[in-house]
Amino acid sequence: FLFCLTSSFCLFSFLFFFFFQAEDGIRDAQESRGLGDVYKRQVLEPLVTQFASHAVYLSATQQGCIGYMRVYEACRPDQKTQMLHPLVNLFADLSCDPYGNYVVQCIVQHSEPHAAAQLILASFPTQCLRLSCNKYASNVMEKVIRKLSLNIPAVRRMIMDELVLGVAAPRSDNSGKQSIVSVVQQCVENCYANFVIQACIETSLNAAEFKRLSDRVRVVLPCLSLIHI
Repeated sequence: FLFCLTSSFCLFSFLFFFFFQAEDGIRDAQESRGLGDVYKRQVLEPLVTQFASHAVYLSATQQGCIGYMRVYEACRPDQKTQMLHPLVNLFADLSCDPYGNYVVQCIVQHSEPHAAAQLILASFPTQCLRLSCNKYASNVMEKVIRKLSLNIPAVRRMIMDELVLGVAAPRSDNSGKQSIVSVVQQCVENCYANFVIQACIETSLNAAEFKRLSDRVRVVLPCLSLIHI
């Protein structure tokens, strides 16, 4: 056991020393070093195995998320499935992580659309409002809207039902007092979720959907206080 642990530690030390650099948790294709050469030497398989084994930890760390994304972008569909498996039940929570949200966005961007849609539909139902109001997860929601909802009706329907057509949901003020406020009003007033609503409007599928969206938003605009404007 000690030998295996030491071997794993040495492998990751080797990978991070030669292939990864601090990039504030964001990929930079011009500055990231080394992994392209690794791909050319066709040694992705052991990398996939190691990254899959430590996917949860790596996805939520600064250096780890960079490595996970670079490997995920380059590997085959079956290898992607292997790398995804440990994260499937953590998609919503990972979306709220400062580094994990980049991993979820990468998965949405570089997976087969219907496969990515199945992951979102399994993880995001009843979570759309919470995710949209989160600083990091709101970026994931925008990615899902622009990448998946235009061609996957079930994804579009889930988001519209929860964020735009949802009647009301409880909201707590600074004192902890709860009130019932329409979901779309909560989104429009929120400094992160309002961008999600804008993405919904910008990607309207037709004139009827655009009118339905704009009518819902127009109704709540007078409710906005000056502090939110």
